[in-house]
Amino acid sequence: MSSSVTNHDYMKLIHSIVVPEILSDEEKGKQYQPLVDYLNAKTPDKLYRFRSCKERTIHEFDQDILGFASASEMNDDFDGMLYFDKERIKAEVNETVTPENIIRMLKLSNKGLIPPEIKAYIPELIIQNSMNAFGHAKFEDLCSFAEESKNMITGIIDQQTTLVSQLTQAQKIACLSQTVDSAAMWGYYANNGTGFALSYDLRNVSHTDYCLLPMIYGGKRLEATEYATWLFQQELLQRILIHFQAITLYPLMQHAFPCPDQFMCSKVLIHKSSNWRHEKEWRLIYYGKDGQSQKYPYVIKKPTAVYLGRHISAINEKILCQIAAEKGIPVYKMTVRENNPTYKLVSQRIDLL
Repeated sequence: MSSSVTNHDYMKLIHSIVVPEILSDEEKGKQYQPLVDYLNAKTPDKLYRFRSCKERTIHEFDQDILGFASASEMNDDFDGMLYFDKERIKAEVNETVTPENIIRMLKLSNKGLIPPEIKAYIPELIIQNSMNAFGHAKFEDLCSFAEESKNMITGIIDQQTTLVSQLTQAQKIACLSQTVDSAAMWGYYANNGTGFALSYDLRNVSHTDYCLLPMIYGGKRLEATEYATWLFQQELLQRILIHFQAITLYPLMQHAFPCPDQFMCSKVLIHKSSNWRHEKEWRLIYYGKDGQSQKYPYVIKKPTAVYLGRHISAINEKILCQIAAEKGIPVYKMTVRENNPTYKLVSQRIDLL
């Protein structure tokens, strides 16, 4: 973005987008469209990816491979971790799982108002037998059942809190920066200036397999309690199906609890502490179907230029320059100008023979 990746309008736009699973594809597209339009107008013509000189990274440059890794491999301990109020979720369970609500559900079932998501996948006989058993139960028995159910659910929440918090860390991302002249970035991510950086033009990218978003930096983590509640519901559903030896039904039944916001995972991944603000990071988030099955998925994207670190070895410089010449892209080398009063590096173009 032209001024700052923490632009207030951008933050407001991101937080305003909520995409419930129950929306149609057309309605979901409408929810995302203001963001797509905004980014099409604001995405820089150059974003930079810093690399160490290794056989793998040089091979990827040669083959135009832009790879992704999981958020758990990033150098920020909070990267991709959900922040949510566990006690609030448990309080909602205590308010919901009560004898009175069980009786209310029984009355609905007697009127034939069983949710269609349940009727579609569970035989009518099983439902009816279960309802009959509850219908003949004493109130104190319903109280005991409700208490046991609450203990089971809250127990699952306590057991799974860390796992749920880390679920978004499995998402695959690629990190780029809006700046190439930062000595800190060359030190962190290009092995103390012995590596290289690649520039990419990612304007108007296709959003089929991945999306490009700038980071939002701040002092507080993004609150995702409603999303975490949905994740716990999915875990509980799986456990129930495993108990009844019906886990094969999960792909069909998981939609009985629709996701409250399918954009939440991406929102979590683009929030970081203000301590990282100097990185001016933009993040590619991979949506491809093979994202979970492949440890390091990738897309083919030709860089627009290569930048060499100040301290790159002669042999690595020669190799990278040869690859760049074959691709027909320019090569720059980072330098320090003694008469420059700022702490910014300067890129100087190298003539390729």
